[in-house]
Amino acid sequence: METSISLYLFPELCKMERVPKEFYSSRRDYDVSPASTSIDWYAAYPDAYVGDARKANAEKGRRIVEAHVEKLVELIRKIKRDDKVLRKLKKFNEELKKPEPKARS
Repeated sequence: METSISLYLFPELCKMERVPKEFYSSRRDYDVSPASTSIDWYAAYPDAYVGDARKANAEKGRRIVEAHVEKLVELIRKIKRDDKVLRKLKKFNEELKKPEPKARS
């Protein structure tokens, strides 16, 4: 996915001739799930890549980017239409400024 996005956005930076002929899945030789550790990615993918980048292309990247942009546009429009969240946030902040009631003795 990342390679396709890069081929779409920055094709001049992609050196597809350097993509390995072979690819592999995880090499991690331990399992502590559901926990995770700071070395999980390195343990699984010591060469820092996974999958088969040879299947990447700019058209896939374009479709992925456009889908993400559409979702972002929808989110921004939804936020701009909203008239309740800001009002509730202001009310909440006003309530925080009020002095706390004194405890009864």
